[in-house]
Amino acid sequence: MILPLIHTATTGAVAVTIVTFALLYQPSFSGPWEGANSDLLQHACAFGLLTLLILTASKRTLLAIAGVMTFATALEAAQWMVPARTVSLADLGASALGIALAWCLIILTRAFVARLRPSPQPNTERQASGA
Repeated sequence: MILPLIHTATTGAVAVTIVTFALLYQPSFSGPWEGANSDLLQHACAFGLLTLLILTASKRTLLAIAGVMTFATALEAAQWMVPARTVSLADLGASALGIALAWCLIILTRAFVARLRPSPQPNTERQASGA
């Protein structure tokens, strides 16, 4: 009972750490991802990764996605209080896109794994004996 809770808490802590560092670290990109586009790419990747980590640890998919989207919205809203930062709906949209892509990846992965599992065979012995 306690092991799944520890697993979920650890996964959440690692995920929040990754997102925090991904959003704070500003690498220099060249080409089409320069400037504002690199910020959008960072948002999509960070929240996509966070969603993947949390969905692999959680059984409640919609609640987990709502939690990640709430976290993205709260981070964007908190920037109102920081003078050097600006609130951007584009950033929130990029975060939502990353969340949606991660969710789609999880759905496709679960469907693929389900197709690989052999279907249970009916118990023919019980049917043959008439029991």
